[in-house]
Amino acid sequence: MMSREIEIRDRIARLDPAAFQNLAQELLTEYFRYDKPVHRGSSAHSAATAPGTPDTIWLLPHNKFAYLECGHYPDRAEAKKKIETDIEKCLETERKELDSGQLVKIAIAYSCRRLDSSDLSYLRGIDDRVELVGTDEIASLLARRYPNLAREHLDIEVGTGQIMTPDEFESAVEKNSFASTLKVDLLGRETELNELLAALEENQFVLVYGRPGCGKTRLCVEALRRFTNGNGAYPLVIQSNRLPIWNDLAYDVPKEDPSLILLDDANELSDLEGFADFVSNRGNIKVLLTVRNYAFKRVTSSVSKYCKPYLYAVNPLDEETALRVVENGFGIAKGRASADIIRLSRGNMRLACAAAEVAKKRGVEVFSTLPSLIEACYREKASSLGGDAKRAAMIVSVLDAHRIEENKDLDSLLSKVGISHDRYVDACTALCNDELVDVCQDMVAVAPGEQVLRDYLLYQAFIAEKSVSLSDIDELECGNVRCPSIVAILVNNFYSEELISSLKSQLNDIWALANGGKRWKMVSDYNFLLGEKGLEHILGAIEDTAPGNYDYLACKFDKASGFYSQKSRILTSLAFFLHAPQFSEPEELFFMALEKNILPPREAKETLTTSMSFNENSYSDGFRYENEVLERLSCEFRKTKEDRYGVLLAYYVEALLAAVYESRTRMEGNKVTFIHGNHLYTQAMIELRKRAIACLKELRDCHELSRLCDSVITGLRGIGGEDGAGRLWKETLEEAYRGYVSRIESIEICSLPGFVQLEKELISQGIIAEEGLPFLNVSPKMRIAAQIFLDDSRGHDVSEELIELIQTAGSAELLKAISIVCSAGRQSSTGIPFPILSDVMILGAESLTECAEPIILSDVPLYTVPDDLLIRWIDLLGIDRVRGLALKRQENEIPEWLSRIDEARLKEFGVSPELARDIEEGADKYGETVSYKAAMEIDSATPDFFARYAVGVLQKQERGSHALYRLLPRDINNAEQRAFISKPEMLRLAEDILLNLVNGTNPYWNEDVLRLIVANDGQFPERAMPVLMEFNATYAMEHLGEAVWREENSEAATDSAWKGIEGVETNLRSMSKPFALKYFLDYAIEHCVDAVVTWLASRSMRNGKLVDHLPDVAMELPKNLRVKYIVLLCQEDLSSEELKKVPVIMSSFGASWSGSEIPLLQGKINFIEEVIENLPGVAFIRHRMVLEDAISSVKRWIEDAEVREFLRPF
Repeated sequence: MMSREIEIRDRIARLDPAAFQNLAQELLTEYFRYDKPVHRGSSAHSAATAPGTPDTIWLLPHNKFAYLECGHYPDRAEAKKKIETDIEKCLETERKELDSGQLVKIAIAYSCRRLDSSDLSYLRGIDDRVELVGTDEIASLLARRYPNLAREHLDIEVGTGQIMTPDEFESAVEKNSFASTLKVDLLGRETELNELLAALEENQFVLVYGRPGCGKTRLCVEALRRFTNGNGAYPLVIQSNRLPIWNDLAYDVPKEDPSLILLDDANELSDLEGFADFVSNRGNIKVLLTVRNYAFKRVTSSVSKYCKPYLYAVNPLDEETALRVVENGFGIAKGRASADIIRLSRGNMRLACAAAEVAKKRGVEVFSTLPSLIEACYREKASSLGGDAKRAAMIVSVLDAHRIEENKDLDSLLSKVGISHDRYVDACTALCNDELVDVCQDMVAVAPGEQVLRDYLLYQAFIAEKSVSLSDIDELECGNVRCPSIVAILVNNFYSEELISSLKSQLNDIWALANGGKRWKMVSDYNFLLGEKGLEHILGAIEDTAPGNYDYLACKFDKASGFYSQKSRILTSLAFFLHAPQFSEPEELFFMALEKNILPPREAKETLTTSMSFNENSYSDGFRYENEVLERLSCEFRKTKEDRYGVLLAYYVEALLAAVYESRTRMEGNKVTFIHGNHLYTQAMIELRKRAIACLKELRDCHELSRLCDSVITGLRGIGGEDGAGRLWKETLEEAYRGYVSRIESIEICSLPGFVQLEKELISQGIIAEEGLPFLNVSPKMRIAAQIFLDDSRGHDVSEELIELIQTAGSAELLKAISIVCSAGRQSSTGIPFPILSDVMILGAESLTECAEPIILSDVPLYTVPDDLLIRWIDLLGIDRVRGLALKRQENEIPEWLSRIDEARLKEFGVSPELARDIEEGADKYGETVSYKAAMEIDSATPDFFARYAVGVLQKQERGSHALYRLLPRDINNAEQRAFISKPEMLRLAEDILLNLVNGTNPYWNEDVLRLIVANDGQFPERAMPVLMEFNATYAMEHLGEAVWREENSEAATDSAWKGIEGVETNLRSMSKPFALKYFLDYAIEHCVDAVVTWLASRSMRNGKLVDHLPDVAMELPKNLRVKYIVLLCQEDLSSEELKKVPVIMSSFGASWSGSEIPLLQGKINFIEEVIENLPGVAFIRHRMVLEDAISSVKRWIEDAEVREFLRPF
């Protein structure tokens, strides 16, 4: 699959911009599960891109939108700048076209594979709605989830033996000498079996989780057989070998017939999310998944992205049933032996069955301790390895994948266990022959090949024999990585009090010698194993930190305030200890740090509302812990009046009043708990919420916190219905009204939209009368404003109530109501409800006729003011007075106000000399623009108006201003317009306009205008390319190249473009010359294949020498064109010495890949070999030798890559 992904990436790299855009649009529409795309930048499956910002708009439910920008940006610096520009362009479009909160995602599909983590973090940090989708992810999605799209767009056909029948699966398990048998009767699981079968009837995904060895797999195999036998479904089992599974799914899973798939150890599957996506779109498939506790959260999270799984916990068998399994299933006589097996295995039926097998073979045997039982189960199997082999296998288990030569860590362990390097190599060779160790390139590197053997050898080395200690491993260069991994393996697979005690002792030895930085890492890695040592370290850090000065009131806590990652080591480490059964030392440390004001506000809030909120014990404990935290926060605020306690108290109340809860996973040994769900009604929950609301109301009396408190109460959300969740919601609303809302006399303007929504819910639940909340009716202006927001929430139609309010209101009251709406909309997440606000101004136009000055000079947005009102003002005050008022707006708003006023004049009164004069003056002084149609209408009556007006706009407006688009037609649909633009002076003006649109963004260049310019001015590409390079305007380069290559004189015009490119003095900020030419030729590479290769080859040599840059561009062509290019050069007498300069292995564009690099390198060999095949004969002997040397270089590269990837699997 990795080779398939590399082939996909290679094909993607060769796509023209339009094809890439079509692929990205269709892929991401499916991936995001959006079903209403509008393609501005192309038509569906179009052969060419079209202007548009953004390329795609997705129309989502609830009047929400998502944007997509896509394109090729191979160079790192260019890509980063270009992506940043695309994001800003989307944000600008949002500001112009949408209300606040409507845009929920900005997806950027890009092709550069050289961006590092800092680049991606920076770009995502521009706006938290940004989602970056690069070539690697696109290729992975195509290969793993959407092979049909790879086939459709790239013509690539995308098995591994992972899917098998239940019988094949059981046989595979039997062959594993370290795995316990599945061929034993299932006893004592009838209840669980029936529950699983019922769950499968109702759910597509059933996720079975539990401790290692508790019998999940055996239970699920039985459920698989019974379910499929009962309804005729096709039974399949997936046993992952960590290879991609897409081909297997495509070929082995029935397309239409009902199927049930058992996915054992789901966390081992190479692309679990892709599998879940695949199944969720196939109604004929059900899935039964098993997962161990330690991977439960990750697997649940992955599957839940596509379908909410039914979660089913498997508990250990009760002792009586476990005895029956051991005695009946293995023929062990009832007695002490069977009792000891069950007692010591502690619910781990895998271990119990292994022990029973040993007891059956040896006769009655007594196991006195857990180590003795483990030894009995695995010692004989492990001892068959022999001395050196066992020691070597232990070292491989400890180091994981590692190099054999020049490895200090290996040398250290060899010395520790007393084995020479040569004997180690011989032992690893023998282990490889037994398939217990994997090797790379004839013993260059080795890695564990059998997981159960690895785990047992680690247990034996660190716990049973103590032949090595964690301190020994910690001293190694790889110790920081391997120590935590080894501890996790031991705890998850062999949990016992004895093991925990041993690990604590070994970790104490490391702790004693560790410095401060290492101790922080140990707290993070081992937390509960360190016990109070970890807490004491956190305490010391708090005591040693000087008091801080964080301003919690000034902090922006909302998600839209930007990306952040947790930085406080105190909070990061403390989170592992918080919310034990009772409020204790960790919580005291939290409040001690809070008292010193050393906790970053956003991180403190996150910790408080997650780690210190609901967990698995909350309901059973009657929310004792949450009440204690609430009371502590409230007391600290009353005592200190410090803002940080008040702010955190408000957000904690918000968490307590939420309809759903999600707690972090808690792990202790091999026990894991994952909490997520809807809150249900209990009396204790209602009491907790009552206290929380009372605390919030008390907090509201602090003026600085009243707005925050109101946002919490108006943000209440719940789940309706007649069940417990519905009852909880209604009683919560009742308490919120009694304890908070009914006691309010006035609110801040910014809280108005929220209280309008809350009023609506209170009325619908029958908690208050239809008259609503008194403080929303204190004045006509407030009632009008409230009704506007209410009508907006109902769907933008003006209600009869609002019409009546408008008709009875005076002009002053209506004006104040409009001002309130604008102010509240700007300060809240709802935004200004401009459609309905515009309707209000139309309905109230007569009253507002005398309000020109207060409206124009207020914060009322221009787009809410109707033309009818503008004309009324002009009639009443005169045009000079109205324009004069517009000139008092902020400088950046003046052009738009003048434009609206003058276009309304034109529409109402027609063309006049005064209108032409005013527009020219507005253009010269302020950059005023009118629509192209309006300008042409005025020009027809006022000679040379357009030229004077356009020159004025160009001189006043900044480069790249969107207002410049109004100087050009959207299309040229008649001969009169074509003749007008074709005039020499107008043609030059149009060129200047196009070039002035370029400013760090990809401008929209009208295709018809551009082709008209190219057809009439062959030198335009030479003028344009340096400007486009300066601003990295890649789309414009592509559009210019398309316009050129659609004309008959394409080669001459391309020479002009290349001349412009060659003349640029490049610097770190400007685009490199090969990239510029490649963008320019994108269309030609797709549609004018022979012509573009001929052009490149004919221009690549001067006087027998290679020209700079052109070979780099040629090496980015599809393989068949690259072959043709080199062959043409050689046939045109390119010498073998000059051939060495052709970058057949790596061009200046570089290379990128995800997963394995080897298929990419193999593709280079295939390409060079094809060139050799096309250069036969004596004349090309030296050329072929040069190319053979290149192949040898690539083969050495592949050998290095094999080792790198073996040591660090992707």
